[in-house]
Amino acid sequence: ASPGKGLLFKKEGTLSMEIYTDADYAGSVMDRRSTSGYCMFLEGNLVTWRSKKQNVVARSSVEAEF
Repeated sequence: ASPGKGLLFKKEGTLSMEIYTDADYAGSVMDRRSTSGYCMFLEGNLVTWRSKKQNVVARSSVEAEF
């Protein structure tokens, strides 16, 4: 984070926001842990994203996605 830095959006009608998430199931062959991530777009521009290996081993694809 940088103090004094930021994004400025002019309000002209509605603001479009899209968020995508995904997770694999036991994608790491070394420790069988899953990776999950997300990205967020405002007006078609990527503003934030994150990808992280999960701390625990999922026992099913449902657990990996949750």
